[in-house]
Amino acid sequence: MSPHLPNELWILVFSHCSPKDLWLSLRPINTQLRTCTEEYYARHYLPLTQLTLPITLPTYDMRNPIRGKAVFHPGLLGNSEESGRALYDLVGTDPSHYREHFLGRWKGMGEGEGRWLRETVVWEMGIAEGGVREVRLRRPRVEGIGVQGDLEVARVSFEWRGTVSSFFR
Repeated sequence: MSPHLPNELWILVFSHCSPKDLWLSLRPINTQLRTCTEEYYARHYLPLTQLTLPITLPTYDMRNPIRGKAVFHPGLLGNSEESGRALYDLVGTDPSHYREHFLGRWKGMGEGEGRWLRETVVWEMGIAEGGVREVRLRRPRVEGIGVQGDLEVARVSFEWRGTVSSFFR
């Protein structure tokens, strides 16, 4: 039987590990480390992540599409109706004048029962100290439109544990 260290000591050890080693090497060892690692990620890394959705802008010439992106930052993590999900809010679009068009399309996607996004959509995810990589979000869902201050924001939620695992593989 192996001795167990208190969770507080493990969290001190985690601060000296790279995000990739922590997630891929320590997390699978046992249930205590899995729980500690996931809690540590939820507190220290997820608030610093960024999601980018590449988008094609409508244009009069279909042969030369204009490429843009929608940028999402963490909203209220774990505050979605399902546990284990992260909620992200739209913080901007590039180009910025495309925001209204994107919000209109997002509203249409969030209505009715078809609120699930396809998992085949490729997003870019940036994790602090982990770089930026292309990922497919796990069980992504349109959470509709919310209001932050006087701005409308699009919201997306996804299962963050599976997404982080695919980020590091």
